[in-house]
Amino acid sequence: MLHIRPSEAVSKFFDLAEVKNWRIIAEIEEEKKICHAIMTPYRDRLLYSNIKDPKFIVSYKGHLAYSISFSALTRLAHSKSVTLFVNDSQYTLKVNKHGKNAITYSADQDVDIINDIISGPYTFKIKSKGASGELGFIYFSSMGLQEAIAYMEKNCSKP
Repeated sequence: MLHIRPSEAVSKFFDLAEVKNWRIIAEIEEEKKICHAIMTPYRDRLLYSNIKDPKFIVSYKGHLAYSISFSALTRLAHSKSVTLFVNDSQYTLKVNKHGKNAITYSADQDVDIINDIISGPYTFKIKSKGASGELGFIYFSSMGLQEAIAYMEKNCSKP
C-alpha cells in the first residue's frame, strides 16, 4: 500500500507503465488524474532496524510541475528525520503529521532536486530515522528519471 497522501482521501491507483527503473502509476481522485513515478531502492544499509517498504516518488502535478516525496511503512521521526543526498547537495524533507511520508518544502526545492538527480551520477541516497530512532541509508538509482518525467508529461496531462 502506498502512503502518498493522507488516508481520508478516497483514491484509486492504476499501473500505467514501467519506464526503465521507474514504475508509473495513476491516481484517480474526484475525476482528477495524478501520476506518480515510483522508485524502490536497489540497496540499503539499515543500522538498528528496518525502514519498511521505502519508496522515492516524483508526482506529476501538471505541465512542468512536480512534487518529491519519500514514503515508508515505518513511522518516521518528526524532527529532520529524512535527508536526501544528491551529488554534493543535501535536502531536508518534512515529515507529514501521519509520520509515513516526507515531502519537500517548496516547488523550488522540487526543481532543484530533479535537476540534481538528472545531472548527477546514477545514484542518490536518503538517510532516514524511524520513530524509535533506528537509522537507515537507502540507495536509489536515478537512471530513467528523465524518461519517466517525459512519459508523465505526455500521458498524464488529461484525465
